[in-house]
Amino acid sequence: MQRSNDNQNQSIEEMKRTTALLGQRVNQLERLLDQKSINEAKVESGTVYQRESRLSLSNGMMRPNWQTTSVAGSGATVMDYSDFAFGFSISGAVVTVTCGTLRHGIRTPILVGPTDITIVADNTYIFCTYVFGSGYAVNTWSTAEPLTTEERLNYPLHLWGVTDGEVGIKRILHLGDIIIPGTFA
Repeated sequence: MQRSNDNQNQSIEEMKRTTALLGQRVNQLERLLDQKSINEAKVESGTVYQRESRLSLSNGMMRPNWQTTSVAGSGATVMDYSDFAFGFSISGAVVTVTCGTLRHGIRTPILVGPTDITIVADNTYIFCTYVFGSGYAVNTWSTAEPLTTEERLNYPLHLWGVTDGEVGIKRILHLGDIIIPGTFA
């Protein structure tokens, strides 16, 4: 009986040491995560909206409110992605993809006109789709990552997110004309 109690006491002490060690590791990770932040920005009518998000092991990603800064007359410059082929501008939930050209080897280049796409779900991909040899391409969207097949090129342009009802860019996947090498012509 004494031996059983000794084994239980030893197991309890081992669990206490393991718990303390795990607590130290979590604290180390929290300090590392606290040094990293995710910054987001958007521009609407000459005003820059910015927010910073910090990661945490205990409560996931925290998303503070947008902070605003007016850049009118301040000399500050903000990247205007609508200047790029297949770039974008945003107004509320509507993303306007600017026109761009799809260049398919020696074939006639295909101009893809501007497209308005309403973002209604998180993780929405905007992409250019082209049936090889058709002479026609359009910008469209999907919540599934677009994949290219033997018949169709689905070229990802942007990944959009919705957080607390706000639409924002998550990743820019491509800017500029789309070039398909001549070997695929």
